[in-house]
Amino acid sequence: MNHNQLQLHMLLSSILRLLSYNQLNIESDRVNF
Repeated sequence: MNHNQLQLHMLLSSILRLLSYNQLNIESDRVNF
């Protein structure tokens, strides 16, 4: 893996982490209301 691929991989994983985190928040909000 070269440097650019590594950066892209890190970026993608952080985006996925944020998306799944937001999804969890949305579902917990839905339960609360």
